[in-house]
Amino acid sequence: MSVMIAIGWSIAFGFVTAGFVAAVYRMFTSQQPSFSLLQTGDARAMLAVPLLAVTGPAVLARNSWRGRVLEGRGWGWIAAGGALAGGWSFILGVFVLHFYLSLAA
Repeated sequence: MSVMIAIGWSIAFGFVTAGFVAAVYRMFTSQQPSFSLLQTGDARAMLAVPLLAVTGPAVLARNSWRGRVLEGRGWGWIAAGGALAGGWSFILGVFVLHFYLSLAA
């Protein structure tokens, strides 16, 4: 049971971290983080890689929902996007929790 709680906390911390960093990015640039940042072909594309590594779950979840609402995609797309965002946020959450716990020790 404690393993399931740790997995849940990791996913939650990953989603919260992704959403927080995406909100801070939007606050400073007044635009949402997007995978299209990688297509600029200059130094901004290199700087976008770490940003998107952290905000990826939020971008995936937003794009999945927008695909359903605006383009009428099926619920399977939301399920697949949610599964990918959940896995990505789990990995991000493990990293964030490990970093936090190593600082606290």
